[in-house]
Amino acid sequence: MTVANLRSDLLERNTAETEVTIETAAAARVADVVWPTALEFAELIAGRRGSIHLHTGSNSYSESVPWPVVEPDRPWIVFLTDSYGRFAALAFDFDEKLGDPIGDAEGFSAALTALGIAHVVVRSGSPGGRHVLIPVEPRVPRAMAEDLAEIMKAEYASLDVSSLRSGTASAIRPPLSLHRHGGRSEVIGDPLVALETLRRPNDPRKLLVLLEKAGKPTRRHQVELTTPPSPG
Repeated sequence: MTVANLRSDLLERNTAETEVTIETAAAARVADVVWPTALEFAELIAGRRGSIHLHTGSNSYSESVPWPVVEPDRPWIVFLTDSYGRFAALAFDFDEKLGDPIGDAEGFSAALTALGIAHVVVRSGSPGGRHVLIPVEPRVPRAMAEDLAEIMKAEYASLDVSSLRSGTASAIRPPLSLHRHGGRSEVIGDPLVALETLRRPNDPRKLLVLLEKAGKPTRRHQVELTTPPSPG
């Protein structure tokens, strides 16, 4: 072996060893990251945490169980409102059976971004389905959620309004949870960033702009957003 060949062989070996070292270090950094769980997301979007409902067949979630310590081994939902019907998070569910969920979710997300409203977009687990989650504080009263559902449905055909118009039964599967057709819902983007987004709720008065643009009166909502709910 000539000196030139020896140098070339050593250079190739050093390069390969360096690449292995870099890959090992990168893998170690990834291993050190504690990734979010579906339960962590659930705690941030649930309006009440006394119980969840488990999937019982078809699109039914009728089995009530106490709030879990570990994630259930089947699909499950959390309720978005407190006992007064006020939403801790608004969940906009775009369904492929109703239209173009990807295009609609992208359009809605862009509108929210333009208003400075932080949100999380999730692949729901069904082909093409999308969930857009908006954390809010103070909590959004039922009437405001229903008005938002009405005007957004008029603009986005694929929106399933049941998670906004079912009162205290309004519910959604949390991000990263199992889907009844297999697989899990996936956060679009960094799950850690999404978790932080949900920890920092929006002032829901920013959403009133959407209602005003659609010609909806907002005075009642402004009052309710600043008035504590009455018992009973």
